Amino acid sequence: MKRKKYAALILVLGMLLAGCGKKDDSEVRQNSEVLQDSMVQNDFVEEGFSGQEGGGESVDQKNSEILAACGGTMVTQTIEISVGGVITINAQIDVDGISRVSHYRYVPLPFTDESRKALLRDWFPAEGWDVNKAALYNVERNAWEFVTPRGESWICQVSVSEIPGEQIMNLEKAEERENNTGESIFAAVQIDNEAVEEDTLLLLMEITGCTPGEIEQIGKKTIKAVTDMDTYSCNYIHICEESGGQRYARAVFKQVLDGMPVTAWHNFSTVTKNSAVFPNRGWGSLFSSEEIGLDKPILTPEEAVAAMQEQTDSIPHQEEQILITKISLEYLAVISSAGEPEIVPIWRFWPGADEAERCRSCERILAVNAVNGEVIWEERGTF
Repeated sequence: MKRKKYAALILVLGMLLAGCGKKDDSEVRQNSEVLQDSMVQNDFVEEGFSGQEGGGESVDQKNSEILAACGGTMVTQTIEISVGGVITINAQIDVDGISRVSHYRYVPLPFTDESRKALLRDWFPAEGWDVNKAALYNVERNAWEFVTPRGESWICQVSVSEIPGEQIMNLEKAEERENNTGESIFAAVQIDNEAVEEDTLLLLMEITGCTPGEIEQIGKKTIKAVTDMDTYSCNYIHICEESGGQRYARAVFKQVLDGMPVTAWHNFSTVTKNSAVFPNRGWGSLFSSEEIGLDKPILTPEEAVAAMQEQTDSIPHQEEQILITKISLEYLAVISSAGEPEIVPIWRFWPGADEAERCRSCERILAVNAVNGEVIWEERGTF
């Protein structure tokens, strides 16, 4: 193929030289260079080059290759923490369902009067009773308060987050305001895990009267009523126990981008108890996103492990030994070096011997930024 192209190039050049005798040499050379450039460009296009500077594959192609190469593989490594303790990694890489990897701007969604009214109508749709007419604004508490026909007192508040432009909505029974904080996690259900123990599912049904799917649908319906977004799903359900011994289920909802859950600062959550026909509490922040894109491929899992090993000073000493049994690619909301909220891909290292232990500790984020290699150790989604 290339021989034919070069033969055609020589033939065309000969014709130009023969037929353009009256033109000066510089013009002929210019025509020759244009033809050569054209032939070279055609070679790049036909042989599959991307057209990026210097040729080669695009960032998306390289990321796809990284995902294809690491999916289901094992990583084994021992990392000694500089302040004492050991991180033992014997983990499988989980990249199932990921369609692509990118970088996004985090855009907080405000809770307006209309969204508040929509939320209340969704939770209190009783015929013959208008919750928004019943709700009265309390200036001192900066909250909307009302009493249901069943005699239950409720409060709805919107507060300012520590994240620029973000708001936190909280709707709950007034008499239980102090009861849903600081409890211990008794058991955990990962909503997309079919291997949940039967005893855990029976306990969830006993406490809430709902299946995991029903709890998820309630939360997704609530989010859609407020924002008209259907990109959220229930990431996990924690069965919690209050100090007084009463148990309830806390479901955490995360937006999904490119097949990956996004862990924000204040993930939207619901509390469900068996005593109610709807959740006893709903709170958190909601957001949308704008794509920024990546200008280079993400780190491989092995590169992420190497980055962690180089930054052991960033890992506080909490246990003598941390066992990592799963590494997944996810999105995390962070503050950029310019002080702006954004969403970046991370390689997340899950502590715990099995799925149940990993789910119990899922609010602890031990990760490496897959773009710049920075180690991240934070608590997210806490009460």
